[in-house]
Amino acid sequence: MLSLLSIVLLALPANSKELNCDARDNLGQSGLNRCSYMDFLKSAKRISKVLEPQTLNEWKKVSNQVCLQVWKDYEKGSIYPLKVNQCMSRMNNYLYYSNKGGMKGMDKKYELY
Repeated sequence: MLSLLSIVLLALPANSKELNCDARDNLGQSGLNRCSYMDFLKSAKRISKVLEPQTLNEWKKVSNQVCLQVWKDYEKGSIYPLKVNQCMSRMNNYLYYSNKGGMKGMDKKYELY
C-alpha cells in the first residue's frame, strides 16, 4: 500500500485546486491521476462494506501488487498512477457490484466479457 501512496503523492501537484472529475476531457495528466485516485478511494470504501476485515486487508495487499505488476511497463510514465488506480477501482467495483447485484442484478458496465 505504501507504493500506491507514493505513486499518488508524486502525481499530485503542490498547489491543488478544486477538480471537476465529472468533466475529465479538459484535465491534464495530473488531474486525471488525482480523479482516478478519488475514484479508487470511493471503490475502496464500497468494497470495505462487503469484505470481512481480515479479507479486506489481504485484498488491499494483493490487488495493489497485481495492479502494480500488470502496469509495470508504464512505471516511469505519467500515466502509471492513472492505470494502477483504474485497475484497483475496477476490481473493487466488480466485486462490490457482483455482491450487491447478484446473478441478475449486475450493472452492465461492471460485467466482465
